[in-house]
Amino acid sequence: MIQRHYDTLKNWAQIYLPALGTLYFTIATIWHIPYAEEVLGSIIAVDTFLGVILKISTGKYTPPTDGDLLVDPDRVGRYQLDIATPLDDIPGKNQIRLNVKQETF
Repeated sequence: MIQRHYDTLKNWAQIYLPALGTLYFTIATIWHIPYAEEVLGSIIAVDTFLGVILKISTGKYTPPTDGDLLVDPDRVGRYQLDIATPLDDIPGKNQIRLNVKQETF
């Protein structure tokens, strides 16, 4: 759920607001619509604010994991999976996310 909201805001910050600002400024300049610079400046301010907030959120956001991949540092090629997600739920996922942990076993 959080990831979906983050992706939506990221799309607004990276795609929709810059496109909207460009479109409005271009049309306003061609058709002599007033306040083109003010509207564009406002869109850029909102876009910059979103970019800053999303960067902060990215640094603090830890996506949920499905388990751990345990790596034995003393034995090259020795791995063990510790899956927390029920195995019946995995076929419905597009991807699984694992933490990598060094652990002797």
